[in-house]
Order: sequence, then C-alpha cells, then structure tokens
Amino acid sequence: LDKETGVSKRAHLAALRERVAVDWCEITFVDDKLNHLESVADLGVRCVLAAWGYNGVREQQGARARGFEVCDLADVESRLFGARA
Repeated sequence: LDKETGVSKRAHLAALRERVAVDWCEITFVDDKLNHLESVADLGVRCVLAAWGYNGVREQQGARARGFEVCDLADVESRLFGARA
C-alpha cells in the first residue's frame, strides 16, 4: 500500500485488514521505525522492529522495552514464520 491509501500506517493497516478480512491480531506489522510501531500498537497487531533498517541500539532497546519483537536479517524468517515462543 502507498500514500494513495492514506498517509499513516494506521490507514494502511485498516485498508489491509478490510481487504483480507482478518482480525487485527492476525496482522504482523514490520517496520524499521519505532514511532510507526507505537502508532499502531493499540490496534492489536503484532509489532516487529526491523533491526536492519533506519534505527539503532537505542530504538531497538526501546522497542524491546515496549514489548515489541526485534528481528535482524539472520532471524527474520524464523521469527516471523516459525513457531512462536
């Protein structure tokens, strides 16, 4: 989805949810900015910080402190598609 869908990540997720007819808890939102995760967390989506993106140790620590998962390129596949702990 792009900016034609809406300028916010919330608008994108709402459009996605409507298109695929799933509950919020069935959506995993991966982004490289902590503030984007924070802006959608109350929707009930699974929030994952992409550690390979535009963030550093401080943002990664902040994500973990908020209860968000942090994935890097080495573990993203197993963390997103493997069994949850």
